[in-house]
Amino acid sequence: MSAGGRSIGLISHLKIGTRLTVLVGAALLATVIVAATGMINNKRLADSVTFTYQAITRPLAAVANARGEFNAMRTALYDLAQDFNSGEQNSQFRLQLMRNLAGYEENILLYRSILSNYGTRDPYEAEAVDYLFSQLKPLRIYVESISSIGIKTGRGSDAVVLLRGNFLKAAEDISLDLSALTKILEAQTHEANLYADSLRRYNDILSFVITWLGAFVLLVIAWVIVKSITVPMKEMTTVAESLSQGRLDVHIGYHARNEIGILADSFRHLTQSVIHIINDMQNMAEKQSGGDIEYFIDDTPYKGSYKNMADGINTMMRTSIDDIKKIILYLSALARGDFQVRLERFPGKKAVISDSMDEIYTNLRSVHSEIDSLLKNAVNGQLGARVELDKYTGDWSQLMVELNNLLNAIIVPINEATEVLREISKGNFDARVVGDYKGDIARIKKAVNATAEGLSAYLSDKLAAERSAHDAKLARGRAEAATEAILSSIHYASKIQKNLRPVDDAFVAAFEDHSIIWEPRDIVGGDIYWMKSYEEGTILCVCDCTGHGTPGALLTMLVVSALEASVNERNYTDTAQIMWRLDQRLANILNVNPVPPEGGRGGILEFNDGCDIAIVFIANDGSLTISSANIHVFICDGLEVTQVRGQRLRIGEGGLTGPDRVKAVNIEPNPDNKFYIASDGLYDQIGGPMARPFGYKAFKNLILAGHHERQSVISEKIWRAFEDYRGSQARRDDVELITFKPWTDGWS
Repeated sequence: MSAGGRSIGLISHLKIGTRLTVLVGAALLATVIVAATGMINNKRLADSVTFTYQAITRPLAAVANARGEFNAMRTALYDLAQDFNSGEQNSQFRLQLMRNLAGYEENILLYRSILSNYGTRDPYEAEAVDYLFSQLKPLRIYVESISSIGIKTGRGSDAVVLLRGNFLKAAEDISLDLSALTKILEAQTHEANLYADSLRRYNDILSFVITWLGAFVLLVIAWVIVKSITVPMKEMTTVAESLSQGRLDVHIGYHARNEIGILADSFRHLTQSVIHIINDMQNMAEKQSGGDIEYFIDDTPYKGSYKNMADGINTMMRTSIDDIKKIILYLSALARGDFQVRLERFPGKKAVISDSMDEIYTNLRSVHSEIDSLLKNAVNGQLGARVELDKYTGDWSQLMVELNNLLNAIIVPINEATEVLREISKGNFDARVVGDYKGDIARIKKAVNATAEGLSAYLSDKLAAERSAHDAKLARGRAEAATEAILSSIHYASKIQKNLRPVDDAFVAAFEDHSIIWEPRDIVGGDIYWMKSYEEGTILCVCDCTGHGTPGALLTMLVVSALEASVNERNYTDTAQIMWRLDQRLANILNVNPVPPEGGRGGILEFNDGCDIAIVFIANDGSLTISSANIHVFICDGLEVTQVRGQRLRIGEGGLTGPDRVKAVNIEPNPDNKFYIASDGLYDQIGGPMARPFGYKAFKNLILAGHHERQSVISEKIWRAFEDYRGSQARRDDVELITFKPWTDGWS
């Protein structure tokens, strides 16, 4: 590792503020060092200059003062020697001389003391000073001697001689020494100036070197600190760029206890949080794709904006799911035929959904309108009305084609059977249904043709017998043959009617226990029951058609056919709607017009007949929905018998204007409940000592008394009691009794 790398590594754990503090501290330290160095050098220079100044000025001053005092003393001595005017004047000269001598002596002593601190170490300088100092005493003697001579004797000539003698010699030597010292000091001054200049240049160079050295050190420290910040920051920038581009698998290898380390940890936490919330979103998508549309992100592990983000995603998904639920509920309502419900319009770009739903609604409404129009036309006897196909496109057009085909498939055989019956009513016993039909329509065809053939044979034989009254035996034979043929046809019709009933296995699968009594008064009868099971439960219909025998049997076939067409996957739980549709279809099949046009008769044929019916939906949870017309439903829980009375309605006359005219009674689940439905042939049967109807009271007592027995046992007791009560009285009507107990595993 390079020195720079090691330096960066050493400070990588420092906080940025600490690093900047180090940088500022280093800058301050360098400044202090440079300033301190400059101050020290300046002090040294100042001390040197001060020393040099003192070394120059003080000796020069001392020497100059000494020379001045000495010259003043010489002048005073000459004046003293030459001018002896008075004693008082001589005393003044003497005092002046002594002061000059004292000043000279003082300056020589000063110079001697200065020499020890500022001397040039020149040997001559020391010798000259010693000589000058040694001349102080003789010089004092000379001065005192001359002044004494002049004062005491007044003989100036003697003083002049002394002055010109030894004193003059000493004065010349002293002058020479002082001159020599002056030159030495001048030389010392020159050298001191040179040294000061040299010291100043050294100080400048040293200051320059230290300044640039400090700047270099600062640059190095700044580079190291900047690199320690920029290198990890560059890494963090790369990480941020990767995160901004959605690459969450980026590795963040920087670890330190500083701001960048905290930033790296924040990036790591950011990445983990984003990954976590993405994983939660994917998990939510999988759960909701799997059908768990109520699964949302758990926002408890998140905080701050991430919690807001999770809540926002949940809100967005809830909004979308709520929209989907609204659409589903709307489509479900349309599927149930509820065209009153409307879907609130979605805002913004989601308005395209509203447009699509409105288009679906419009098409369904149009189809409903077409069907309603066809139904009204059929009720009014206009069986030739069909849907105009050019108003529809795509599958809607195909649906209308199928609807027209369905109408053709239903109306054509009914019209043909009706026409055959009309021809028979006119006496044309050769009329037959010749169309190629299948299923229940084929059974109706066979029954009508068999009836026509039987009647034709019977009447032909009867007419022949009347024309050949003389041959009674032959007539009886033919009548018996005709009767046998009719009975054969009726027995065949009975077989067909029995085949229309649900098989017993269907009851075994639908109910925990059940029993069926179906006893037509004649070979065929007007009572019939019909059942069909769906995913959510079973629909059971118990029907008592008008009349009995062959007419009643024909009506039962029409009722079964109409029930097959009226009950479908969308409405099997809606008993009121089923009854309304059954009324409309039977009226349409029988060409009944409940409101004849003004001034005319309604329909091709007029019937005052139809059927009484109880329609019961048994849900898988044990609850029931009951709609009944003139047939009562009895419920026994072992404690009491409850009677659900049928409405006073006649089904098949087309008098119901809508499902809202039919009541639907709901029965809550109860594992003790057993249900009993019978036609009026049971209750209206005359018998007993008073020749009164069997009635409801006896029926209820039998139900309650045998509640804890099996349904077959209860039904057998009811039938035996019925027969015993009837006694010798003839059966008045067909008898039909359906009893059942729903499965108890629907209750917990």
